[in-house]
Amino acid sequence: MSALSKKTTLQTPKGSEDKDKLSQQEKEDIKKIIKEQNAKILKEFANKLGKKYSRDISTSQIRNVLDRIQRMKKYNPNELLLLEPLLAYVVGKQHKNKRPIFDHFYQVVSEAINQVEKEEHFDYFRRFIEAIVAYHRYHGGKE
Repeated sequence: MSALSKKTTLQTPKGSEDKDKLSQQEKEDIKKIIKEQNAKILKEFANKLGKKYSRDISTSQIRNVLDRIQRMKKYNPNELLLLEPLLAYVVGKQHKNKRPIFDHFYQVVSEAINQVEKEEHFDYFRRFIEAIVAYHRYHGGKE
């Protein structure tokens, strides 16, 4: 079996505490969004996250991740996995008091990446991140 065909689990950046981990409900929602293409949960969860992130994550920081995803024309497991270092860099640059919100964003995106196994999953992954960015802006995400 090749290294690419094995399921890869992305790790949370060093220094993240258990209290900052995703809840079981959040993990289940992400799975339903990506694997079952559940648009209702996508809309509700993305709205919640966009509002949560709008206080501490700038529009350019969150758009940087979306831009990287939009450059992928189709599902490519290697390119998708390479989002992790980009996210880890963004989290690592943050001041201690903003670190938990960035850790949460990292964990949401990482969990979503782990659910993507084929093109249709990738499509809903992209839509999920787009919706988070849209709601982030709607809720007054800072520049």
